[in-house]
Parts: sequence; structure tokens; C-alpha cells
Amino acid sequence: MDANDELLRRSQQLQLQVTEAREAYFFNEVIFSYQWFLLLGTLIASYWIFWRLVDRGRLQPILLVGLLVFGISLAADVIGGSYMLWDYPRMAMPWGPRLISADLIIPVGYMLIYQWARGWRPFFVCCVALGAVYAFVLEPLAIAVEIYEVFAWRFIYSFPIFVGIGLLAKGAADAAERTQRSESAA
Repeated sequence: MDANDELLRRSQQLQLQVTEAREAYFFNEVIFSYQWFLLLGTLIASYWIFWRLVDRGRLQPILLVGLLVFGISLAADVIGGSYMLWDYPRMAMPWGPRLISADLIIPVGYMLIYQWARGWRPFFVCCVALGAVYAFVLEPLAIAVEIYEVFAWRFIYSFPIFVGIGLLAKGAADAAERTQRSESAA
């Protein structure tokens, strides 16, 4: 066994230890806490509201926006958590990304503004407002209820990321919608 194989085996051992520690922490400290119920309730309420408000005639591009935002949010959480920029002391599940419930909730706002603000200018304004709410209201609130903890991160860093996520998702969904329309017309 060479040095690289040994590093891989050690990394796998450490990952298993982290998984076991996270499970023990979750089942002893997190599950059924008020934060756990808050995360679960917010997730369910967000999608219930979304389903009541969504324009089912445009469901495909709206869901594409949600999927893109979810994917980007998930990747950002994995990277930020791995580098200990932030952590989630309370999580919905002990496995996977640290706060997948928030990563599932974040897209709802973007999907609704994509539905209502079709032009780029109104969408940009809504994205800025949503980014401000997410970064400067919901992140501090998540800290206050002990769901979110920051180490080497500031709310101001999140703001342009939230705005950029929305703009990127709209650009991709609009392009997909244009492609679909042009192929249908041909």
C-alpha cells in the first residue's frame, strides 16, 4: 500500500467518524427540538404556499428555476460547511448536506419572483429585495434560533450570492424556454 492509498483510507476512516458523531449528535440533541420542528414546519409551509400560488401553466420553467437555485444553494452549503465558513448546529437530518431543508426552502422565493416578475428589470429588483431578506433578515434570525452559526462569514457576503443565484437561474430558465418555443415552432 503506497502513501496515497494510506491517505485515502485515513480520509475514509475520518469521514465514517464524522458521520457517526453527526448521527449521535442529531439523535441525542436535535431531533424533536423546537429548531427541528421549525425547520420541518417551514419547509412544509413554504411548499404549501408555493403550490397554492404557482402558475401551473408555466410550471416547467418555474420548477427549472427552483432546481437550479436548489443545486447552487446545495453546492454552496457543502463547500462553505466543508471549509467551516459556517455550520448548522440544528439540522433536519443527520446525513447529507448540513441544512438541506434550507436549501429546499430558498428556491421557493426565486420561483415565485420568476413567476411574477417576467422582465429582467423587475426580476432584478425582486432579486435584490429577496437577497436582502435572505442575507440580512433570515440569516440573523437563523443564528438567533441556533440553526445557523457563522465562523469566517459575514451576511454581506451572502447578499450578492443570493442575487447572483437568482439572475443565473432566470437566465438559464429563460434560455431553456426560448429554445423550447423555437423547437416547437419549427
